[in-house]
Amino acid sequence: MNAIHLKLSMVRIRNHPEWLPGCTIELADAGARNMLAIKLLSPERQNGLTFQLQRWADKKEIARAPINVAAAVGDRFDILLAWSASGVAITINGDSFRPQPLAWRVASVSLSGSTGECKFEPVEFGHAGA
Repeated sequence: MNAIHLKLSMVRIRNHPEWLPGCTIELADAGARNMLAIKLLSPERQNGLTFQLQRWADKKEIARAPINVAAAVGDRFDILLAWSASGVAITINGDSFRPQPLAWRVASVSLSGSTGECKFEPVEFGHAGA
């Protein structure tokens, strides 16, 4: 397995004083020391959503950057992540973004939501590339 393809939407935002609403797709190594995550967030706890790429090395955040995709509550996003020894290819709604290098082997994939009602459907795991 080296790819995940899914449809993602944040169908509702709930308010919490400490946590921002968000949906996360995360790739990690065997010890979860190194990770790459695509996040759909509501920084203002309102309808406007933003995509963000985050990276961790040795359990420390080393990078955070926006992904330029217009997003609102209820929108549905077609997301494909495909990884290989050369990195992770990211496609959202047919638009490809700069591949992200990986210096580690992907051992796990996780999906999560925090005070945002996230819908991951359907989720497909498989093989992409040669």
